[in-house]
Amino acid sequence: MWIGNNSDTDLRFGTNNSTYGICLGGTNRGRWGFGTTYPAYGLHNALTVSTTIDPASSGVAYFLKSGGLVSSLGPLSAIPVGIGTVGAILAGSSCYTTSDARIKKDFTKLYDYVADAMLKVESLLYRYKSDDDTIPLHLGYKAQDLIRVGLPHCINFVPNEDMHVEDAEVDAEGIQYSVDYSKMVCLLHKLVFSNNRGKLTS
Repeated sequence: MWIGNNSDTDLRFGTNNSTYGICLGGTNRGRWGFGTTYPAYGLHNALTVSTTIDPASSGVAYFLKSGGLVSSLGPLSAIPVGIGTVGAILAGSSCYTTSDARIKKDFTKLYDYVADAMLKVESLLYRYKSDDDTIPLHLGYKAQDLIRVGLPHCINFVPNEDMHVEDAEVDAEGIQYSVDYSKMVCLLHKLVFSNNRGKLTS
């Protein structure tokens, strides 16, 4: 089966006489856009859904404010989610996160306790429960270990109804934790800087 047109014009998808998906023709042919009629990339999603995480109030979220680390019970409402997946994401090249200061606010320095907390976290070799014994061991952290020592800064909280509480101290029903290793670089930088501060000033 083939869906498309025989001309070099845009292929549009929509409801109620409005376009919500598009495959461009012309000089930008092949670009797909969702929520935008001017996709800037090969696949451009401009749609988000306001999602409530932990509606049962069974988990705890951690936030770093000017007075230090604070916690808040769920639910966490109005979290804009653009893409959700139950599987892994594979990239053949790099993954980029916009880091321009002009689109950010509420800047706060990390406190020195972050460096001390990093020393309490252990790197581990492991396999996923779905792996058999022939799969090489992976390298990483337990997300729960990072939360326990007060380092939620690099944890992503993703709704997953198959996740159940195994440790009532840190687990949240229906929420899967994942470590964002790109953010770990900032924590490691803080650790190195703190450990070498005396050497640098002397």
